[in-house]
Amino acid sequence: MGKKRATAPSGLGKRIQRIVDEKGILKKDFAVSIGVSPNYIYQIIAGRRDSISEPLAKLIETLYGYPSGWVLHGEAGGDALEEAIRKLKSLDADNARRAAAFIAQLDGSEKTKE
Repeated sequence: MGKKRATAPSGLGKRIQRIVDEKGILKKDFAVSIGVSPNYIYQIIAGRRDSISEPLAKLIETLYGYPSGWVLHGEAGGDALEEAIRKLKSLDADNARRAAAFIAQLDGSEKTKE
């Protein structure tokens, strides 16, 4: 009988672990939310699987806000702050004012100008 080889988490495994940690959810709940088995997620995090499908990455993006390119390949934009800045830069003037007002309410440090 052969022994199971110990593996290190892949880049994908580290990214999935980061999502689970940052969202404060259980791995099994994350798995259920994206329609896969908990064992599938455990295998990814443990480094026994090193890829997922593009549709699954897009579902993770939709549900959890992490760009599918980052989920799949670790491409730039995985940082939530970077992604938020990118989206803010693409807003039209009216929506940018609304976003600025919302942000000002969060930290109370600035008042928006009308």
